[in-house]
Order: sequence, then C-alpha cells, then structure tokens
Amino acid sequence: MILGGANAFAQQRSVDLEPVMDSPASGTTITSGDQVQLQVTLKNNGTDGMVTGDSIFYTITGDPANAVHFDTLRQDIPAGQSAVVIATSVTLTIQGSDPVTGDFCVTILDPEKAGVTMNQVPVVVSYSDQDTSNNAACNNITINPAGSEPPSAIAEVSGNGAPLSLYPNPAHSDVNFNINLEKAGNVTAVVRDITGRVVLNHAFGTVPAGNNVPLKLNVSDFVSGMYIIELHAGDKEYIGKVSVRN
Repeated sequence: MILGGANAFAQQRSVDLEPVMDSPASGTTITSGDQVQLQVTLKNNGTDGMVTGDSIFYTITGDPANAVHFDTLRQDIPAGQSAVVIATSVTLTIQGSDPVTGDFCVTILDPEKAGVTMNQVPVVVSYSDQDTSNNAACNNITINPAGSEPPSAIAEVSGNGAPLSLYPNPAHSDVNFNINLEKAGNVTAVVRDITGRVVLNHAFGTVPAGNNVPLKLNVSDFVSGMYIIELHAGDKEYIGKVSVRN
C-alpha cells in the first residue's frame, strides 16, 4: 500500500525483508538477448506482517534504464513466513564477443530510506524494513554473446548411458527423441539443469517394444539454458543435452 499526504506518518509495521532468487539459478548459462524467467521469494523476518496490497520496490542488476520496479502483494506474508513476490520475464544482454560471468541480483528497497519517488513525489509506505543489509538476492550466471552457440541441430553427450539425440535443439516447446526397446517396459526421464538440480521427473509409463520409438518432453515452462536429460528404459540408460530458449 502506498501512502501519502496526511496519512504519510501513520503507524508503520516493522518488517525485515529477505529475498531469495529462485530463478535464474546459480550456474545458469544463457545467450545474450534471451528472455529468462525471474522468480524471487520474499521472507519476512520482522515482527509484523506484510499484507495483501502492500507495494514492494526493487532494482535489477544490468537494467539499462536503472529503473525502480514495483509489484503489489497478492497475499499476506506474516512474520516468519515467505511467498513468491516477483515472477516475470527479463531480457539479459551483453556487449562484446566474450562471455560474461557474474552476479545477477535483485535488491528489495525500503522506498523511504532509498528515496524512491513517483511522479516526483516521495513514496511512503505502511511498513518499515528494519534491516536492509539482507535485501539483495544474487545468483552467479553466465551470458554468452549472441550467435556463439554451434549451429548443429542435434546435441549429444556421453556418460554412463548411451548418447540420446534430441531435436529440435535449441527447443522452445517440445523436445523429441527416439529410443530402441527390445521389449515393452517402463520409461522414465530425469531432467537436470547445469548445476545438477533436478527440474523435472517424468514417467512415460509402459512403452511398447520397437525401433526408433518416438517420445517427447514439454519444456515450454523451462527457463532458458542448458539441460541434461537422463532417460531410463528397463536396464538401459540414455543421456542427452538440450538447449532451451523460452
């Protein structure tokens, strides 16, 4: 809630806002110009609650406009609890021909302490952030220059399992692949990001025997980046790598 005028000095609630960046995860690699999903969870360590309708203000590392963004809470955040407060897409770009690795951060602002204004009028809110030393959430990511990825339509990796050919690559919605099964059996897939974190477990159920049996996974909700797909079919394992651009 944004206050002003005679109400500007009403009793303020005492909060302590600590953000955690859920996405993009540390270790994420993207290509300059790609959109990535930004999701931030906010923990309230204060003695009072944040309430539905409160406005939160924040800055984003690398924002060319150096703007202050704001969102309105859609749910209460009582003392000691957390909620997702930022869920949006951002486009990250770099200049030059070399990859850039560094901290990508979102910083939550106490608008009064930070001197935030709207239409040249100071913003006054009904809460006060008692500790601003924990207001930045950062993850280390790598941004490759545009056009730096190889033009190959299919990427393969090898490991403990047989190589798995994935297409299209990069993928936007569905990623397709074919497997050979000597007999019908249960097939499951585990998808990991480049940090090794599991982002999807999927069971295909019983898949009939055959050569070049077509299967696919939906990756439309994935954040742009590189992923490893581990496919388990009976006593066989297949491993492939796919780039997702959403």
